[in-house]
Formats: sequence, C-alpha cells, structure tokens
Amino acid sequence: MIWVRPEKMFLEEIPERPDNITGQKHRFEFCEELSKDYTRK
Repeated sequence: MIWVRPEKMFLEEIPERPDNITGQKHRFEFCEELSKDYTRK
C-alpha cells in the first residue's frame, strides 16, 4: 500500500504546537543538522 499527500500538504506551514520539538515551520523541510538527537528530552 502506498500513501501520498497532495503537494499543498507538503508545502503547508505547521501551526505552533507544544509537540513540535524540532521547531520546524513547514511540514517537510530539508534536514541540515543530523547530529542533534530530538528523541531525547
């Protein structure tokens, strides 16, 4: 099974939420910093 999203959903902005631990602004962004571990609190 394959799931796809419309282009509009890929480009949309994420509302400010407490569970957005990475602080990203858009649903999908280019990841430059891979050394940071966002899974640890």
